[in-house]
Amino acid sequence: MLRKNCRVCGKASYSASEHRSWLCPYCNTDLAKEKTMDVNSIELAQADEQSLAKLGLKNKSTRGKT
Repeated sequence: MLRKNCRVCGKASYSASEHRSWLCPYCNTDLAKEKTMDVNSIELAQADEQSLAKLGLKNKSTRGKT
């Protein structure tokens, strides 16, 4: 299973195969040039951290903690 993160809305899109055309199912942004990640890879966790930071959100492990 493959995943790409949308640079516009920050949400993840999943697919079983990498096609030429890959649109974000949430905002319709073309994800064709975005980096493809295997859902089982360590870089996926790092990409999640970067996406949260871009959206101004805290790391999932620190949410709700003060």
